[in-house]
Amino acid sequence: MSSIETNGFGFEHIEDLEDQVGRQDVVLFGGGSGTASVAPEFIEAMPDARFTIVTGTADSGGATGRLRQAFDTPAVGDSRRIMTALSRNPAGEIFERRFGDEGEQELDAAIADMREVSQGFGPQQREAVGRTLDGIRKLLMPRLIEFEAGLGRDGYKGQSFGNIYTTQRLMEGRGLADAIGSVSRDLDVDSRVNVVPVSEDRHHLVMLDGKNVYYEEGRIDDMELEEPHNAQVGVYHVEAGRTVQAYRAASEAIATADTIVVMPGSLYTSIGASASVPGIKQAFAANKEHDGRLVTIANMTVDRDTRGMELAEYIAKQGHLLGRVVDLTLVNEVTEGLPEGKVPFSYDASQMPDMRVVTAALADVAGAESADPNDAIAHLRSQVKTNGAVAARVIRERLLA
Repeated sequence: MSSIETNGFGFEHIEDLEDQVGRQDVVLFGGGSGTASVAPEFIEAMPDARFTIVTGTADSGGATGRLRQAFDTPAVGDSRRIMTALSRNPAGEIFERRFGDEGEQELDAAIADMREVSQGFGPQQREAVGRTLDGIRKLLMPRLIEFEAGLGRDGYKGQSFGNIYTTQRLMEGRGLADAIGSVSRDLDVDSRVNVVPVSEDRHHLVMLDGKNVYYEEGRIDDMELEEPHNAQVGVYHVEAGRTVQAYRAASEAIATADTIVVMPGSLYTSIGASASVPGIKQAFAANKEHDGRLVTIANMTVDRDTRGMELAEYIAKQGHLLGRVVDLTLVNEVTEGLPEGKVPFSYDASQMPDMRVVTAALADVAGAESADPNDAIAHLRSQVKTNGAVAARVIRERLLA
């Protein structure tokens, strides 16, 4: 049997894997945008599973970076994206809107738009949406002037409503995990899903690229790596002398999960950044001892941080960053309709005797989001969306049948 089969697993004892997925505990680990696009279908496809979604907190670019600097907090953007994607309260749509130049008027306009939309809902849902909208306005409106002053000359322009809302919850609560829990309840996220930060500590990413050392995710994400094959990443606390620690619920969920699914995301600034938090690699290693399975969804195309890599190297690099061997990788096979210059990972099955791979039409070219004109780092977001429905179907049919 070949190690790579289109829409089939190179797995001799697939029943062993079937027993591990969809019945107990599943962890989704990885990037904010990648997880947000895929997670809803995964969760719907596994109705008997409990999910922990581990979100990154090292982002420092764009609006998130300004928010972190102004209020001395961990990054909230990845968590906000995921909670919004999983929101069962339609008012969550507001969380993805970004401020332009009008501030309070934009918030009121967004709330008015959502109230109008909710008129088509049933009485109970309309009432729930109304309560949430009232809560959003009550929480945010008095704080906008304070946030504008704290954010400097750019004010809150480019900030998503959800980032400011989550940051306000963080400032009035007991930490980032507590804030995420509050927002999850506000947005009526499924009780089977627990969204947790990889760390509550304020930390940044550091990268060694060849002979050069770079600091902070916002700078690293926007540069062309000299040696993507050999780059290394780590994290450091913003306060000298302090050590970054994994959030306990995150490391425990990883260590004891029946299945971990690594979502699409930047190899170094997303997956590598979260895996570099002390305690996370140890949790992945413990999961292996626990007989858990590690499944990864490869990025839809080769990007700047994986330039020149074939699939075998990419999977091996993922395993190195995560601290354990990857059991199974889902890989995109779509080439038609991809943006110019974008291609899926190439592979040679004969060079991958020990790697288990399934290929499928995972790239959703038509489903890619249009760029938000108020999003300063829209150019860094993937132009190719992962088709969560297809990924979920592969998982469901191959692992849950």
